[in-house]
Amino acid sequence: MADDIAVGRATRVVLLEGNYCCLARAPWDAAAALMDERWFVDVDFAVARRRLVRRHVVAGIARDEDEAARRADENDLVNGKEIVENRVDVDEVIRSVEDEEWAPEKQDEEASGGS
Repeated sequence: MADDIAVGRATRVVLLEGNYCCLARAPWDAAAALMDERWFVDVDFAVARRRLVRRHVVAGIARDEDEAARRADENDLVNGKEIVENRVDVDEVIRSVEDEEWAPEKQDEEASGGS
């Protein structure tokens, strides 16, 4: 397989990250069946949208918030809805919530010496 990564026999733990790891559609469902445990991070779509818009702008994926919002609305959130509505059974659901002390904006302020 192109771009494959070998996992040696001595490897005890492998973490796979990605929404599609829990999608109940081929070929993703076959991959999910090979996993010993499946955990899903659940987040409110409004929170996810805010995070996506910021991430797209900061990472340079979008030129501005308007372009980032279009990308989130037309791509990321559509895919997220598909996965949430068609998810395989998971072992754990972790709820992601906003914590103002850990908000990216707060971290940016502290890194730049602000209060």
